[in-house]
Amino acid sequence: MKRLEAATATSRVEYCWDSTATSVRITVVNASGNVEQVDNRKPNQCYSPGKFRGGQPVSLAVQSNDDTSTTVTCEIKIGGTVAETATSSGTYTVALCAGAA
Repeated sequence: MKRLEAATATSRVEYCWDSTATSVRITVVNASGNVEQVDNRKPNQCYSPGKFRGGQPVSLAVQSNDDTSTTVTCEIKIGGTVAETATSSGTYTVALCAGAA
């Protein structure tokens, strides 16, 4: 897992995604350390699962629900600053952003 710039004692984490797909499935690690998965999300949205402690794992996976070639992008913001971004293209493609708050 890539080490991201250290956050303060607690920092707001925001997971953002975009895609050329009509809908995507997102999988995130929330502030409690649990994994959440939501299907049929629209592209170009953000979700904030709360404040994370410094060093706590953060992760966002974005998967296209389309059976045609699409592009998906994930982005993790910590304290309002972009800390990680990734893009992937293909059929049912997945972009993964991960690190530590």
